[in-house]
Amino acid sequence: MTDQRLDQFASVIAAELRETELRIDMSLAQAGVLLTSMTAGRNEAGLPASFGQTALTKLGAAIATGVEYRSSLISLHRSLEAAGNKIGADWSLGDLPVPKPDDAPD
Repeated sequence: MTDQRLDQFASVIAAELRETELRIDMSLAQAGVLLTSMTAGRNEAGLPASFGQTALTKLGAAIATGVEYRSSLISLHRSLEAAGNKIGADWSLGDLPVPKPDDAPD
């Protein structure tokens, strides 16, 4: 693979990974909105605390799974970056640098 083709491939993967990371964050944020709506709505409707508990438990499990998925994406990000560095790939193609998981505050 030529350097240009390698860099183009690396840039496509980097852009897709960034988009995937963004979408999981958006999904987790939306799940938080749903959780708020479910609990606030139950209270406003005057329903007992037990109403919808099964649904809340399932939503909580979905959020926990989403957080684990996000963690796996961070690990993937690190692995891809290491692999790219090993073969000398340039995945930026002029993009502004995006903080990597190791660079970003926890």
